Amino acid sequence: MLDQILVSGIAGSMLLSGLSLVPVEVPPAPEGGCEDTWAIKINEFLANPDGSDGSVLQEWVELYNTGENDVFLDGWTLQVGKSSFSSELDLAGIVPSGGTFVIGEANVAETIDLRLTSEQKLDLGNASSNADAIRLVDCNGLIADTVVYGGNNTDGWLDDRGVAVADNETAPKPGSGESLARTSDGLDSQVASMDFCDDNTPTPSAVNDCDDPEPGDTGEDTGETGPEDPDFVACEIPVLINEFVPNPDGDDSGSEWIELYNASADTVDLTGWTLEWGTKSFSSSASIDGASIAPGAYFVIGGEFVAGADATASIALGNASSSGDGLRLLCPDESVADTVIYGPNNDDGWIDDTGSESQSLAPKPGNGTCHARIQDGYDTDASAIDFHVVSAEECTQGTENTFTEPMVCMPQREIRINEFLPDPDGTDDQHEWVELVSLESEELRLDGWYLEIAKSSWSSVQFTFPSGSKVDASAFLLVGGSEVVDIDYLAEDLDLGNAGSNGDGIRLIDCEGNVIDTVIYGENNDDALVDDTEGIAVSFSPNPGDDQSAGRYPDGADSDASGEDFALCFAPTPGAPNGNCAEEGGGGGGGGGGLGPGGCGRDNDLDDGADPEGDGCSQVPGSYSSMWGFLCIVMLLRRRRRFSASNTTK
Repeated sequence: MLDQILVSGIAGSMLLSGLSLVPVEVPPAPEGGCEDTWAIKINEFLANPDGSDGSVLQEWVELYNTGENDVFLDGWTLQVGKSSFSSELDLAGIVPSGGTFVIGEANVAETIDLRLTSEQKLDLGNASSNADAIRLVDCNGLIADTVVYGGNNTDGWLDDRGVAVADNETAPKPGSGESLARTSDGLDSQVASMDFCDDNTPTPSAVNDCDDPEPGDTGEDTGETGPEDPDFVACEIPVLINEFVPNPDGDDSGSEWIELYNASADTVDLTGWTLEWGTKSFSSSASIDGASIAPGAYFVIGGEFVAGADATASIALGNASSSGDGLRLLCPDESVADTVIYGPNNDDGWIDDTGSESQSLAPKPGNGTCHARIQDGYDTDASAIDFHVVSAEECTQGTENTFTEPMVCMPQREIRINEFLPDPDGTDDQHEWVELVSLESEELRLDGWYLEIAKSSWSSVQFTFPSGSKVDASAFLLVGGSEVVDIDYLAEDLDLGNAGSNGDGIRLIDCEGNVIDTVIYGENNDDALVDDTEGIAVSFSPNPGDDQSAGRYPDGADSDASGEDFALCFAPTPGAPNGNCAEEGGGGGGGGGGLGPGGCGRDNDLDDGADPEGDGCSQVPGSYSSMWGFLCIVMLLRRRRRFSASNTTK
């Protein structure tokens, strides 16, 4: 299933210098020839041949087909770059099931399936100072595979999930004459540092082998161990932690549960198996006795209040409030069958199923949420890839997990921050919210988009839209804390600034890292926050007071000046058209008001002829009727458009 993670929206998003390849005669591709997109992996490549890369013409890239069907490459492209994807090669040929396909420059001596002419070059980067990248794009414009290599990702390269690759998650920097190769053909955990090695014995068209000794290495055992934990031993029996609840609603005591799944073809006796958990180390445990689990079956261990549990135990999992927590399953011989590390960081150095300090953490749990594998029994040993958090309504104790859709990146779309409430009455925690509005005429995917806030600088990602997130055309979307009524997405970490002394900000960023919309609010911008003009903001939305929101009126109207676009809303309308968004008494503060005190708000003196009376109604954009009063009534009566998403909290 991980192979199905994809990113779309490449076509037209960048200019690429295309290089034509030598025509290759291949049988015509079958109709729908891209159905096996995620079976094809960039398996090995030589980016830094011995000698001068530009003259020796010996660079090559090997693809590998993990699927059961031959794949036609007609219409596929290979894209490479050193700070951005600046070159593109058109591909043609067939990658056989379980086989390789090598694209190589003119002087590559090994077997080549698609050889470039002497005038053509792959021109792969050597990642000499910053990370470089290579990616494969299918005939529908979807990214099939991406490899970022060399560390130091200052250029912000994105992986197949549309997420910026951390410096420690890139593949190694290639040595001279050494290839970068997957540690096992086709293996893809989405973390390149785990999947690739720097191989001093390249193997184009042959099985990868990352275990070859380095030059001068006799191959004798020196007593050194690769894993961080020299005592780590993996259990070979595929029984896995499949779903668990670390933070139930209300009192956690007696209500937590853990579901196991048997991914093997045989019944497994669970006598002597042990679950361990902790907040800084594996300090608590529960043993299983006198039970077995059939192939493809589930086994639930729960507290005394968990109905339908197969076994009862006292479980007290960590809530990962400030640092990551851990849960693991041990075989009777105390070897490790499965480990899940979850939370905001790994400051405590948890060891995962690779035997090394975990670089991949599942999300922090919400109140009442479940951690569930994206597919029953699917296991890459990377917790961030294997697990997602679902709402209480989507927990599936003892039954099949809800399928998670592959990630789709749809960047550069017209979506706006439409209204926000940063200072609720009473306690702010879990009561704050941000409303978005889509200005598009079609349903959009928001996978990988995120909200970022600034109190003194743009430094805090508050919420990231998970895989499968969708927004209807011309619809509203509400992101908020657990106490906000009728939200579309739960954001328990949402913590907006109150702009008490300096201005604060909120901005929406797409899955490729592009800033789509920004609002700066407060009385000043002493911290020099940048807005959508790409300069230091000089126009600020008024700062909402106690239980007030600030909103656009009309919905979605955007001049890139927060003071022109936003006004105070004395009657907030989360998830619905903005109404009473104008200062009392008709005063300004935003780009037009709404119904109620102040009418349309102040006149912003737009010289467009739409406001001959100077009453402030000139803020209605051209796409709206100039009969603003009638439109306001229609908007207030309009039913709220609902959103569809795989993880809705309703």
